[in-house]
Amino acid sequence: MRWPDVALGSVLAVGAIGLTVAAVWIVGIPVYACDEGVSGPNDWVYAGFVLFALGLPALVFLWMMLLQEGVHRYYTAIAVGEAGISLALAVYLASKYGHYHCG
Repeated sequence: MRWPDVALGSVLAVGAIGLTVAAVWIVGIPVYACDEGVSGPNDWVYAGFVLFALGLPALVFLWMMLLQEGVHRYYTAIAVGEAGISLALAVYLASKYGHYHCG
């Protein structure tokens, strides 16, 4: 195993750990029946999920091109998978705050 593989694998592992922490945080958010007095998450949270989803695959692709190693399909697949999970978490977070039935 060479250092570029270790470095790129570490970046992907840290991304996976971050997504796991975000998922645990989202699941731990209490669900209210009505939105009175409850504010949703800051817009920066959504921006972070989207930037992660756009940036990670681009970073992996650029890294592999700069190292002139060619694009390893499994690194790219992991990065795209983590990007999809990031977008799914953003949608799930939005759905937790979009269900209110006050009345």
